Amino acid sequence: MSEEKRRGWHFLPADRKLRYGDGRAVVDGETLTMHPQESAPRCYYAGMHASAHVWQALAYAPGLVLCRVDVSGDLVSQ
Repeated sequence: MSEEKRRGWHFLPADRKLRYGDGRAVVDGETLTMHPQESAPRCYYAGMHASAHVWQALAYAPGLVLCRVDVSGDLVSQ
């Protein structure tokens, strides 16, 4: 696993919970990881998602809650 860290942007719905059947609440300062059943991150399929630029994240915005996130580990770019 890479120790490289990147800053990114991620939008959440008003309930501040992850989508796509995950349902975990997002709490400021808390670290979230991929579910163990996901063997490896894949763009648009599995993993924790973030966009490098806020305007890119807008295309995936389910609500108005904007998060500035740090991502690390096995990173996959499109």
